[in-house]
Amino acid sequence: MLPSFPYTKLRPWIVLSACFTTDFILGSLYTFGNYIPYIVSYTRQRSHPSDLRYGTSVWLYAATIIFQGVGSLFGGWLERRLGPRLSTLTGSAVMVSGVLLSYFTVQHSFWLLLLTYGVMYGAGIGTGYIGPLVCAMRWFPKWKGLASGFILSGFGLSALLFNVILTVFINPGNAKPSYAPYATDPNEKYFIDAGVLDRVPYSFLVIGVIYAAILLMASLLLFNPPEPQDNSKQCLPEDKEESVDSNHRKTLLHSFQDQQGVQSEEEITQEITGDDSDKTCLEHDSEVDHASDSEDSCDDGKKKLLSSNEKKAVKHLKKLFALEMKEDNNEIGLTPWQMLWKPNLYFLWTMMFLNTIAIASISSVYKLYGISFIADDHFLAAVGSVSAIFNASGRIFWGFVADMSSHKVALVSLNGIMAALMLTFCAATEGGEAMYFIWVCHLFFCVGGVFSIFPKAIADSFGPKHISENYGLFLSTEFIPTHLINALLTQFLLTHLKWYGLFLLNGGFLIVSFFISLFYQQKQYFKA
Repeated sequence: MLPSFPYTKLRPWIVLSACFTTDFILGSLYTFGNYIPYIVSYTRQRSHPSDLRYGTSVWLYAATIIFQGVGSLFGGWLERRLGPRLSTLTGSAVMVSGVLLSYFTVQHSFWLLLLTYGVMYGAGIGTGYIGPLVCAMRWFPKWKGLASGFILSGFGLSALLFNVILTVFINPGNAKPSYAPYATDPNEKYFIDAGVLDRVPYSFLVIGVIYAAILLMASLLLFNPPEPQDNSKQCLPEDKEESVDSNHRKTLLHSFQDQQGVQSEEEITQEITGDDSDKTCLEHDSEVDHASDSEDSCDDGKKKLLSSNEKKAVKHLKKLFALEMKEDNNEIGLTPWQMLWKPNLYFLWTMMFLNTIAIASISSVYKLYGISFIADDHFLAAVGSVSAIFNASGRIFWGFVADMSSHKVALVSLNGIMAALMLTFCAATEGGEAMYFIWVCHLFFCVGGVFSIFPKAIADSFGPKHISENYGLFLSTEFIPTHLINALLTQFLLTHLKWYGLFLLNGGFLIVSFFISLFYQQKQYFKA
């Protein structure tokens, strides 16, 4: 078993930083929009099939996200049994292996690349995704939304750095895509510069080594909070009188045993907790006004009044038993099977399903939409970079809103704002670059919020104990159908729906999600 370093006041922040760094690398999947023109151009000139088009390449992104969902289900199960460190290391190993193997597969076939940079890469991200998220929430249980938002902000920020690394390495001379093979679509252009194409396979080795080094260091710093310290912070008041160790407890038990003539700790438990009718005797015996009422039901040996010291012992023991009950219930919650029978799960699932379809659409086509009426590719690249900052900050902001109010309030607000932005996004062709920039950034601000509110909603509703498994199940069942639908919409239906139809359809999904969130009744299905 890997060693753990001693508990210090800095440890929660060290672990939080490690969680953030891990998610920063896992979020590299958001480089897809920037990476795919190089990959498709290379495939057309140096690999197979030679007629690959951008519309078909969307399946690479779809495979990555779908298997991220599958990996999340496995990652939740693995984290529950091995902890966040080993589960994250396992996911990191699969992810990095997929990236490094892509050096070979991209030179042979796009469909082989689909296995390494789609299936393996996505499954590794999903397996490692759950560990840092739930680890941070355990360290900061009173700020689950803010903690998850901060961790996931790293996921959103990743493209800000790795888009730059990929572009500088592959295309340092800023060569333009100049080959337009389709007269019916002259805006669909590909790179043919030999230097650019030659560096595409090696780019997988460069980023693979960077991913491996950072993930190894960050994953080794992931630890769950120590149980005694964590329980004492959550359950024990900051009062010296109630901070009682086990020896003090035993002393009080023996003292109470001698004074009351009780022969076992089980009998004392009955006396204190009221599990037996003798509790009635103690309660009545301790109050002079009710002493006469207890004579008929109590034994003669227990009719005497308690001295002041005995009363203190009873009072103290009651506190001890109450605190033990709190400690026993500290990490409670529903199992995945129990969660499946709760109606609120399906309200949350439906909202996430509708939101994720819209998110998948905007994430994969926002630049293609921009190209249709904006000729400045550098401006479009800048929009993508700035939107990564909005994506990250949105995760923190919406997580904070959910903590300060409730996840229902956060969902209603987010769904309403996102629906309005999506329904009016098609007007950016008239509003020009300024409107396009503002709308893309704020849409990604809402995208980030979706992925920080729902982890908190699952923890709030079904408890912290099985959060890794529960959220892994929730996430995996969302990602598979939503990204299949998005891939079909992008490849086949965009021709018929055009941009207006696509954005109006996604806006309609978000309006439905908004009304569901209005009627959704937040409920806690476990005893706190």
